[in-house]
Amino acid sequence: MSNISHTDINLSELKNGIENDIYKIPRFQRDFVWKKSSIESLGDSIIRGYPISSILTMPVNGSLKISYESINVNKIDLKNNESSASNSFYVLDGQQRITSIARIFCNLDPSYQYFFDCLSLLMDHFQNDKLENLSIFKNSQKQYSNMEYLCVGILIGKSKGYVEHKEGHRFISAKQIIIGKYGNLINKFIRSIENEITEKKSDEYIDFLNFTFGKISQYGIPQTIIEGNTDLGVVCRVFEKINASGKKLTIFNLINAKSFEYTGYTKGLSQYLRVDLNSRNENEKEALRFYFEYDNDFENLARIARILVLSEQLHENKLPLIINSVMLKKKASYWFEMWDLHKENIIKSICCFYNDGILQISPLTYFEYMFAVICNNPNLIGNEEFNKTVKKYALGLSIVGRSFNKSDLDVVTEFNLFGKKLLEPNNIDHDVLLLKPSTIVNFDRNNLKTASARNNRFKAAYYIMTKEKYAGKFNRDLENNEIIYSSPDLQQHYLIPKYVTKGNVNKIFTSIANVVPINKSRRESGGKDMLTDDYLKEIEQKNQNKFSYLLSQNLLSQSKEYNDIYLEERLDKIFEYLINYFKE
Repeated sequence: MSNISHTDINLSELKNGIENDIYKIPRFQRDFVWKKSSIESLGDSIIRGYPISSILTMPVNGSLKISYESINVNKIDLKNNESSASNSFYVLDGQQRITSIARIFCNLDPSYQYFFDCLSLLMDHFQNDKLENLSIFKNSQKQYSNMEYLCVGILIGKSKGYVEHKEGHRFISAKQIIIGKYGNLINKFIRSIENEITEKKSDEYIDFLNFTFGKISQYGIPQTIIEGNTDLGVVCRVFEKINASGKKLTIFNLINAKSFEYTGYTKGLSQYLRVDLNSRNENEKEALRFYFEYDNDFENLARIARILVLSEQLHENKLPLIINSVMLKKKASYWFEMWDLHKENIIKSICCFYNDGILQISPLTYFEYMFAVICNNPNLIGNEEFNKTVKKYALGLSIVGRSFNKSDLDVVTEFNLFGKKLLEPNNIDHDVLLLKPSTIVNFDRNNLKTASARNNRFKAAYYIMTKEKYAGKFNRDLENNEIIYSSPDLQQHYLIPKYVTKGNVNKIFTSIANVVPINKSRRESGGKDMLTDDYLKEIEQKNQNKFSYLLSQNLLSQSKEYNDIYLEERLDKIFEYLINYFKE
């Protein structure tokens, strides 16, 4: 691609760029997280000439306009330095590596100074010389002997001052090496051991160390440069391709980074949302954390951005379609203003469907569109007919195991029109029904037979049976207790116990066909492990007059033999029951 170039930058150039504040860390990047051992490992790779991964950069004065911080980890305020802005680069990928290089070679670590170990270098290369017998090795502090890496970070002393060497010149500062001021230090190190080695070896060691350190400044680091005028959608795609195993650069990352341009709130969109979401009560926060899937750093809030853009598109009667380039062109203030406008409607809607239990078993992307519809028609919150239709469509998606994507956008338009018609003061029921999105689902009984208890297909079927309780069924469990969905006392019970079917590969035994709701106390008192015939006989003795009714309530029949054939017959009943629910 013409807007992307690949080149190598040598370590000396990179070091000079860091010291001149050329490289900027965008605020969408996570903090520097590498431990000292990882930094030492990078230094070890460099001095050995091993390759390290590339860095991805893009000019600061290009199409990407986001807030950034200096790579200077000592927090010297160099950000927005106008003198370097014209030739500065965002570090889109490789922050951990370039910051580690800054800590090693620019002496920018607040806690450690990094050195290269002359003795370990010699021991590694001249393995037959038995340099471990040298007194300098035996007398070294324990923390420096038998080093895993040739680069070592040593804790900065109380003086906090920079030192050129440690341990009688055994450790030479990485900064001294990158600027080429190491020759005299090498000579002093060799002099400290020359009474234990031959003159020939002394010259050989000096030549080797000079040669090894001399190569470091020219060590090449792969660099991918994205031209400044590149479309921002391409930036995300490039980042994702080269960073498949690392943290993804998302649209929300860029939106959040751009949001620092908004002068109305200086801490950025992510922090703005964090404050707002954390101000909610515990029940609301539980629902919001589940739906937005955010962590404590609020790094995953892209769903909010999508809902806001979709609601705007529906308001303008446009096709509700997420286009990254459109989202990235929005002004920073747009996201704050749209969130303030719609946040209460979004939060109420999320809590409504979460408390109902439907959100937890449905494709979450589907609800992005439904919440956008509600934002466009706020009075739909709590509308019984709208919620019922939204929920039934969600159950249909789950029961066939289908996601919701761009091919379903006509459905979103239907829901938007349906919602508008419901809110008209003089609507006629017949007209509303004509606009009602179809919730008829095309699925077969195998969708249920192959769904285990952890599968959303199973959960959707169980939800309909125990929550919707359609057609007068599943009002009572076999113990004649009222079935209350999501009650802590309501448990799932395998009619034919698991231990009876252990080793049987027939999926019917783990499907919805083998499950009945049961009261927790009954399950704990021994019902869990009883054979089906014994279990039902005991139920019959306790509820003689109601036994047939309770069986019918749970779509069960009496049989002389409870096996896979019996469960196949029950699955037929459940399948017909669910089909009729969606046709209702």
